[in-house]
Amino acid sequence: MRYLLQVSHPTSYETLVNFMDANTDRIPRGVDGIACPFHYAAFFSSLESGKDRYWSSFKDVKQLIPGDVIVYLPHHYVLKVTVEIQSIVRPATHVMIVEKIISIHEDKVELIIIDSSRYPHCPEDSRVTGGVGRAPLTIHTEPEGMSIQWGTREKRWSKNLFFGRLKDI
Repeated sequence: MRYLLQVSHPTSYETLVNFMDANTDRIPRGVDGIACPFHYAAFFSSLESGKDRYWSSFKDVKQLIPGDVIVYLPHHYVLKVTVEIQSIVRPATHVMIVEKIISIHEDKVELIIIDSSRYPHCPEDSRVTGGVGRAPLTIHTEPEGMSIQWGTREKRWSKNLFFGRLKDI
């Protein structure tokens, strides 16, 4: 994600990095200085309507369009400080981009995402091994929150989801 933003829209990435540097008390800057899913989630959560020149955020999954950024953190996760983040064992965080909306239903949105992953998410994933690829993702909306389902896999994972959009400038 970092490389894509730096090449296609460097000022938008700079906005995220500036936020990251100014908020190390909330989410520490990593040793590599690269924004992680925790930074994206905190940044999207901090955006006030119309206040950022490059980004907007929203909470309704039905507003997703191609090009939007989706971030997930563990279900009910609240952004924390360094020690608490490092104490989470495999926190299951992720950043991805919406490539295509397949369908929107009352209780779910089906889409194709582009991301980078060590392993394919499901049998329909375009990857054979790790790297950049495409995968079908369904986001279910439920009274207790949202969950994700990769392709035809039956399992659903409850997640705390954040949505961001680059503005047309």
